[in-house]
Amino acid sequence: MISVAGELITILDELRNEAAEYKKLQLEIALDNSWFLVASMCCIVLIATLFLLYHQLEENRRTRRWKKVKALVLESREVEIDGITGYYLKYQFEIDNRGVIVSDNAINKLHYRHLNTRLKKLNSGSEITIFANPDNPKETIIEKPKPKVVKLLFGILIFTTVFLLIIVISIVN
Repeated sequence: MISVAGELITILDELRNEAAEYKKLQLEIALDNSWFLVASMCCIVLIATLFLLYHQLEENRRTRRWKKVKALVLESREVEIDGITGYYLKYQFEIDNRGVIVSDNAINKLHYRHLNTRLKKLNSGSEITIFANPDNPKETIIEKPKPKVVKLLFGILIFTTVFLLIIVISIVN
């Protein structure tokens, strides 16, 4: 009877040890899967950052030679652009002694939130600073891309790449 009880205790201890080993294995599998998820998210952030960075750098390159000019607002009103409220501006300006040029711009509120207050106050007769393409003066923008955005995107790119490398190295080792 004592040997049967001893064998049962031994079997129970073995089962406990196997259950603990099984839980440990489950945790390792969960961690392996979570690393994969984190690595996938890092790749998505990396791709999105590269896309945004390319867009910003291309816009900077494209508008580098554009001239800053004062323009007289002829018309200013709120409009709907792709389901989002924005502003329509029509203005006139002179560039390189080419005479008076009339141009317009539709500005999405989401992309230019920092300009919303300024744009709301504009009406006919107001003066605004614009940037005009000297090769095609009808092509204008209200604001050039900000270098700070490019620096921020480079920072995100570097951080995400380093984090992704740490994940890969920890998985390999």
